[in-house]
Amino acid sequence: MKKNILYGWSGRILHVNLTEKVWWLEYPDESVYQTWIGGKGLAGKYLQPYIKFPYDSPDMPVILMTGPLVGTASPTSGRMCIMSRSPLTGTVGDCSVGGSLGTELKKADLDGLVITGKSDAHCGIEIFDDSISITNAEKLAGKKTSAIYDKLSSRGSVASVGLAAENGVLFSNIMVDGYFTAGRNGLGLVLASKNLKYLTVKGSGSVRVQDAVKLNSAREDVLRLVSSCPVLTGEYGIADYGTGALFDLMISR
Repeated sequence: MKKNILYGWSGRILHVNLTEKVWWLEYPDESVYQTWIGGKGLAGKYLQPYIKFPYDSPDMPVILMTGPLVGTASPTSGRMCIMSRSPLTGTVGDCSVGGSLGTELKKADLDGLVITGKSDAHCGIEIFDDSISITNAEKLAGKKTSAIYDKLSSRGSVASVGLAAENGVLFSNIMVDGYFTAGRNGLGLVLASKNLKYLTVKGSGSVRVQDAVKLNSAREDVLRLVSSCPVLTGEYGIADYGTGALFDLMISR
């Protein structure tokens, strides 16, 4: 089995089928990582064969993928891609989400996760290094994402759906670590259609870096540039106001 085929990658992608309650590991060829670069590239590769399926088809995957910098000292490298078909628009629904979910996946020696199938009852997926389990989550049905996070945060990073997804809201979100949102296109409803209430991930490993000295030097350069950019860190910048900080820039064009 291929492992650690490239710096920045583990060489392993986890597949979970909720209908059959089974999981298996895929070890993609090195060419896959070189062709489909980053979390969004990999997610697109795994979604492409199914994009015309209905969003609530058991065969429609929900795909969580990381890039090669996730889990390293690179600035903003904690973000990851979650992708499926949007219930709201019927097109590709993808989101870049923060929190520690991507980092914990890489620490668990996984580049990503592909979820298919549909559970016959509310369930959860729990990952701790090489231990993967599909749990009964009926007691969490009807619970808010904040309550789920409070209950499960000791098990690592938590991604969950709440009442909006359970009630069919087309733009319902996936909440990560109680605060970060995989939003805008209804990915929460795709998880709810699979009866998947939550996902927890915790890892104890690390990501191999080819040249840590050069990476740290580049990191310092990026942080200097960010700190000198008013759009990012100024009084009315993205750090304080998020996407809303860009409105003036867009209007002024």
